[in-house]
Amino acid sequence: MSKNNIQDIWLSKAKSIGEIKDGISYLAIGAHSDDLELIGLAGIIKHFKNKRNNFFGVLVSDNRGKPFHPKYKDYSPSRIQKIREDEQIKAAKIGDYSGVAFLRYPSSLIKNPSYKKEIEDKIKEIIELLNPHTIYTHNLYDRHPTHVAVSLRVIGALRKITKTKRPKEVYGVEVWGSLDWLSDKEKIAFDVSGYEELLSKLLEVFKSQIYKSHRYNEAALCRMRSNAIYNETHQFSKSTSLIFALDLMPLIKNRKLSIKKFIKDHLRSVEKDLPIKQLC
Repeated sequence: MSKNNIQDIWLSKAKSIGEIKDGISYLAIGAHSDDLELIGLAGIIKHFKNKRNNFFGVLVSDNRGKPFHPKYKDYSPSRIQKIREDEQIKAAKIGDYSGVAFLRYPSSLIKNPSYKKEIEDKIKEIIELLNPHTIYTHNLYDRHPTHVAVSLRVIGALRKITKTKRPKEVYGVEVWGSLDWLSDKEKIAFDVSGYEELLSKLLEVFKSQIYKSHRYNEAALCRMRSNAIYNETHQFSKSTSLIFALDLMPLIKNRKLSIKKFIKDHLRSVEKDLPIKQLC
């Protein structure tokens, strides 16, 4: 993706990605259409509060996979892709994003080690162009393999960026599976209280994904509310909605720290903090 190639990029106001590079504070890098809203809501809220058009999204996959609404079952993969990208652009307009880049990699290639360098280099180029303060992506404990693969590619890209050009914050946010089980010292809580209606409006545009019992838009709101209620054990919660995330900066700052060790350390911390360890 060159600086002058905007074929796979939707821009709200600027004519090229180069025109907005100084205005991006929050960058969300997700796997599929609708992931940006789930992982990046904290950033979307901040740019709403500041009344600045400084949130940008990157979608790594081609959006051709299931599940999708049964009425689209006879549609070609390319038509499904177009529908899902159009939905993403609708959400971007509601959220007043600066833009969205569509990398359009099949999920199989995102997970394929042979394409690791290519995808990392493309993500690296976008990060260096936009120079964001904060990056939101998927967390390493997500149950969706493509989500985890995207997180690994983001980490790989960031490890190639010089220290002076790195973002100040990088978070892996809960989507497919919750992070409420993490120990409090490992868990980042984004307070999104009062913005439930905004998230609802953003997710409702993804009609190709919402069907009967698969109303993940409602599930996301319920999880945010239950996170807030169950986050406190001995007092009433001061928040109405929380989103949990994992701080990924230790993996960026220390390029020699292996992903496996990072995960093992977290799991040891969770085990150590369990009340049952103290009561038995």
